Amino acid sequence: MTENKCNIEQVLEIPVTHINLPSRIKNKLESYNIKTIKDAKKFLENTPFIDGINKNSISESLTILSDFIENNKNLSPSEIDNIGDNRILVASTRDQDLSDSIDRIAYQVIKRIFHKDEERNINILDRRFSLKGYKKYTLEEIGTYNDVTRERVRQIEAKTLKTIYNILTTDSSKKVKVDITIREKFIRLESELESNGNIISEDSIIFLLKNNYQYQCQDNNKVVLLLEILGYEKLSNSFSITSLQLDSLYYSKNKISAKDIIKATSHIASLIKTPDKYSLFDIVVSNKKRKIKNISKNDIINLLSSSSCVECIDSDKEIFQTKIHCLSSAADKAYRILVNLGKPTHYRQIVKIINKQEATSSHDASLTRNITNQMVTDKRFTPIGKSGEWGLSEWNSVPNISSKDLMIKALHKKGEPMKAKEIHNEITKIRENIPLSSVNTYLVSHKDIFIRVDRETVN
Repeated sequence: MTENKCNIEQVLEIPVTHINLPSRIKNKLESYNIKTIKDAKKFLENTPFIDGINKNSISESLTILSDFIENNKNLSPSEIDNIGDNRILVASTRDQDLSDSIDRIAYQVIKRIFHKDEERNINILDRRFSLKGYKKYTLEEIGTYNDVTRERVRQIEAKTLKTIYNILTTDSSKKVKVDITIREKFIRLESELESNGNIISEDSIIFLLKNNYQYQCQDNNKVVLLLEILGYEKLSNSFSITSLQLDSLYYSKNKISAKDIIKATSHIASLIKTPDKYSLFDIVVSNKKRKIKNISKNDIINLLSSSSCVECIDSDKEIFQTKIHCLSSAADKAYRILVNLGKPTHYRQIVKIINKQEATSSHDASLTRNITNQMVTDKRFTPIGKSGEWGLSEWNSVPNISSKDLMIKALHKKGEPMKAKEIHNEITKIRENIPLSSVNTYLVSHKDIFIRVDRETVN
C-alpha cells in the first residue's frame, strides 16, 4: 500500500463535522449518525433523493468532499490528525529531544490547564526541579514560601506531573494536544525504561536517550523532570552508605519503594563484601529468601552494574566479586591473590600484585607489614616454612615444610649422593617456585647437614 493511499484513507476517517457543508446536509448526516467523510461520501453518492434537500445541494456537497480529500491527501499523518482540531498544541515536531523540551511542554500544560494558578505551579516546578537556574528546594521550604503545608505542595506537584503524563500518553484532553510523533516517542521511552526493570542507573538512562531519542540536552535537571513525569524518582545522595558505592540511581516509585531497595542493597553488600566470588543465581535466591518485595533479577543486575566496587568476572556464568581495592582488609586482598594464583606465593610478590591491581606505588612498606601481620593471625593462611611464602589452609595438598627440610627429605628418599640440580628438580615437584640459587645457598651455609662428597654431589 502506497503512502499516498494510506494518507487518503486517513483523510476519509476525519469527522465530517470538520467540513464546511451546507447546514441541511450536515443536519441530515447527523440524523443518520454518519460521522466520517468516508461514510458521508458513500451516503450522498448512493442516495440521490433526500427529503427536503435538492439535487444541487447533494452535488455541491460531494464536490466539497472530493476537493477536501484531494487538497489534503499529501499531508503528513500528524497534519491530518490536526485538521479541525482547535485544541492548543503543547508539543510539536520541534520537540523531538524530549529531555530538552520537557520543561517547555510542562509550562504550556500549566498555562493552559492550570491557568488560574499558573504562577504558583510554575514556581513550584522550577524550584522542585532546579529549572531556570534555581537551586532545588524541599516541599517544606516551598510550602513555607507560599503559606501552604508541605502536603499541599506535594499534592500540587503530583497533580501537575500526572496531568502532563496523561496529556503526553493519551488524547483525552479537551484543551491541549501533542503531536502524535511526540506521544509515540514518549510511550516508547516509557516502555524501554520498564524493560530495564524497576531500578535503572542515570548512566543507562543518558545512554538510552542519546542513542534512541536525539538527546542533546546539557541540563540534567530537565532529565530529572522527564523521569519524574514517567514515574521515576532519584534515590537520595545519602543512599551510597553501603560498601557497594552505587552511582546515581532512579527507581519506579509506583512499583518499588526506596526502603525495599535499601534492604536489598544492604543484603547484597553483606554477601559480596568478602573476597569470595558469587553467582547472580545465589544472590537472587538469597535476596528472595529475605522476602524483599519487587526486587527482580534485572534490578539486582542493575544494582551490581552501577556499583563502583563490583565487577563481573564471568559474564556467561554471571559471576561477580568485589573489586580488590574495595576489600576491607589487607588479609582479604592477599586471600584473593592466592586464590587467583592457586599456589604458594612470597608475601612480597603478593604486595606487588595488589599494588599493581590498585594502581598504587610498586613498594608500600605499610601494606607489607599489614599483610604479614594479618596473615600470621588469620586461620585462612599457612606459612610455607621460613621461606616467606604463604599458602591457604584449604590447600591440603601443599605441605608446610621449609626448603631445607625438603632438601633433606629428597636426599633420604634417594638414598645416595645427589647433585644440586637433582635436588632442585626433586623439591620443585612439591614446591615449584623454589629457585636453584636457594638450594646452592643452603648447601654452602649448612655444611653440618649437607656433606659434600665431591665437587658436584652432596650427601
